[in-house]
Amino acid sequence: MCTHAYTLQICGADTPYLSPETLEKKHKMYMASALAEFKSTRKMGGSTFSKKYEDELITKMNDAYESFVKRNESKHILNAYRTPAVLGLVMVISYLVSSILDMIGIDSLSDTAIFGLYIPLLLVGVWLYVRYSGNFREVGAMIDNITATVWERVSAFFTNFVSYRLFFPVFCLLVCKPCL
Repeated sequence: MCTHAYTLQICGADTPYLSPETLEKKHKMYMASALAEFKSTRKMGGSTFSKKYEDELITKMNDAYESFVKRNESKHILNAYRTPAVLGLVMVISYLVSSILDMIGIDSLSDTAIFGLYIPLLLVGVWLYVRYSGNFREVGAMIDNITATVWERVSAFFTNFVSYRLFFPVFCLLVCKPCL
């Protein structure tokens, strides 16, 4: 059985998401097996003639691996629903900000913050249309890029600010409390 068929068994269209580390480990194992079989098979033309085909085999296997990695990543649920999740999060946060500003009595800023609810709602509608109709793919890619940027910036903020500046002192107090 060829390595392509083995790889289809572990990360084909009918199989669930596989961790990238496991996929890479399986690829290396199958590649080593294929190269060992290639080298052990008798060939006509000598080693210089077979070197060209060995290089071609390695190139094709690496190309197939990259294709399988992309196929596997498309199965990851976070990648599939990242755009609507980020836009939904923006809607919830803007609604909360708008409500807080409305309770304080700052109606003009509350009305401005409510645009953070309507604009992502419009973007979700456009994204769904693009995703399921296949029309205006560039617009869908632009919406995906915007939400990816928002996701990266929010996750960087959460990682840098919240985890180190908020949770670390609380953790230190809890750990060092018996020492006091």
